[in-house]
Amino acid sequence: GGGLDGIPDIQRVIIAEPRNNRPNQFNARFDFNPTSNDQFAFSTYLTRLFQVTADTGAAARPQTDITTQPHNTAYTVLYTRTISPTLVNEARFNFTKFAFNELESSSETNFGIPRIEVESMFRDNSRIRFGAPQAETTPGVFSEKQFEFRDKVSKVHGNHAFSFGGEFRRELNDNNLNGASRPLYSFVGLFNLANDAPIFYQINADPETGGVANAERHFRSSSYGVYFQDDWKVRPNLTLNMGLRYEYFGVLKEQNDQVANFVFGPDGGLAGSRVEPTSQLYNPDRNNFAPRFGFAWSPKRFFGELQDKLVIRGGAGVAYNRIPEIV
Repeated sequence: GGGLDGIPDIQRVIIAEPRNNRPNQFNARFDFNPTSNDQFAFSTYLTRLFQVTADTGAAARPQTDITTQPHNTAYTVLYTRTISPTLVNEARFNFTKFAFNELESSSETNFGIPRIEVESMFRDNSRIRFGAPQAETTPGVFSEKQFEFRDKVSKVHGNHAFSFGGEFRRELNDNNLNGASRPLYSFVGLFNLANDAPIFYQINADPETGGVANAERHFRSSSYGVYFQDDWKVRPNLTLNMGLRYEYFGVLKEQNDQVANFVFGPDGGLAGSRVEPTSQLYNPDRNNFAPRFGFAWSPKRFFGELQDKLVIRGGAGVAYNRIPEIV
C-alpha cells in the first residue's frame, strides 16, 4: 500500500502488574451479668478486604482490572443461666455472612466488552488478550448467610453428670453466576480476528432468547440435631461416657425450583431417561442415629509408683456429615 506508518501495531514490552490488597479485621466483645445467676456475652468479627488485581495475560491493561471488596461478618450471642448449683442452661446464637458485588466494586470495568484472545502469535505460545477475564464469578455477585441456634442443659445427680441439648442451622445462599454470559472469543492469528472468525467461543446464553441466561439462584438448606450424654463415675478411678445423637441434614433446595435433575429410564438405563425441573436433587435421609461410648481408667493396683499419675482413655462412636454443598 502506501508504506509503513511508523506506529507499531504489535509490541513485546516489559509490563508491570499492579496489585493492591488492604485487609482489615475488627473484633468486639461485651459481657454483662445482670444477676449472679445470669451471664450474657456478645462477640463479633468483621473482616473487610479491598483488592485490585491486574491481569498479566491481558498485558495488565486497566480495562481488565478487577476490584473486589468481600465482607465477612460473624455475630455470636451467649446466654448462661445457673438454675441451681447442679443445673445449668447454656444457649448460643450465631449469624455469619459472606458477600460481595463486583458489579459495584468494579464499576469502572466495562463487562460489556467480551474477552478476546488471539492465538499463534508468538513462539512461547502466549496470546494477545483484551477485556476482563471471563468466568462465572467475574463479575461475582454473592450473598451467603447462615443462622444457628444451640442450647445445652447440664445436670449433676449423684455420680452422674447428664447433659442434653440440640441445635438448628439454616443456610441461605443467594448467588449470581451471570459472568458466564459474557462471551469469550479465541482467534488463530490477526487475520481471523479481522474477519470475525473465532476458532473457539464460550458463552452461557438463554437457549430460548439467545440473551443473558438466568444464573441467579436462591438455595436453601436446614439441619438440626439433638443429643443426650451421661458421664458416669462408676468408681473413683473409672468414668464411663455414654451418649446418643440424632442428626438430620435437610435436602438442598432452590426456592424457585430453578434446578434440574437427571431421571433414568423405566428400566434404570439411559433409554427413556430425561432431565426435568425439580425442587430437590436427592432424597432426605432420616436414619442418622449416632451412639458414642468412652472411658477413662486409672489402673492403680498394677502400676505401683505411677498410681494417680497414669490414665488410660478410649472411646468409639458413629458420626454423620452432610453432603458437601457448592452453590
